[in-house]
Amino acid sequence: MQALSERIVDLKSSLEDLKEAGQSETKSSAGDKYETGREMIKQEREKYQQVLEDYEKQLEIVKNFKPDKIFLKAVPGSLVVTDSMVFYISVAYGKLKAGDSDVFAISPNAPVAQLLMEKAAGDTYVLNGKVAKIISIC
Repeated sequence: MQALSERIVDLKSSLEDLKEAGQSETKSSAGDKYETGREMIKQEREKYQQVLEDYEKQLEIVKNFKPDKIFLKAVPGSLVVTDSMVFYISVAYGKLKAGDSDVFAISPNAPVAQLLMEKAAGDTYVLNGKVAKIISIC
């Protein structure tokens, strides 16, 4: 939640900067150059706005998870510790640091998440041609 919140704050700041840039864009004698610059800023703002909306949706999903819940099988909201990696089945965020460990936040729709779903500690799965074992699920 903290990492997503930080990204949201950064995006909001970037959107504000783009808004100010669009307002300060002055018409030049080049004519088309002015319109091209404004259009580029507009497109960039739209792109950032879409990413911001995606992060806000992801944050809402993560907020609904119960960190104190005990999981017996890999499902959305669970932390899956394998003999090679640690996965947090939540949202597609990527690598996070948890102390000295790397944790990969992945969407339940991700291919690796699909391999893990409904498996329990002690089960194995094959990823990239290699057999891996689930050590625990939190």
